[in-house]
Amino acid sequence: MSVETDLSEDERRSQKEIELLQLQADLTMAQKVALSELGHYGYDLAFVRNTLMGKLAIAMRNDKVMTIDDEGEIEPNPAITIRD
Repeated sequence: MSVETDLSEDERRSQKEIELLQLQADLTMAQKVALSELGHYGYDLAFVRNTLMGKLAIAMRNDKVMTIDDEGEIEPNPAITIRD
């Protein structure tokens, strides 16, 4: 059995929240502000991708994706592929 299957729903939710807080801690202040703005529209930080241009924050709401570069610029129609 995997450790994750042994965890309760609340424990799994807490783990995800901790992971997201750790990801958010690595964002620039500009990215945090932009992410907060997107949060008003239901977007959540999904993951952070390291690129040659810096960290790229990927925010999602359902199947809609937006990216935030390290300057805090939001790209509403990014040319990235999200794997399942």
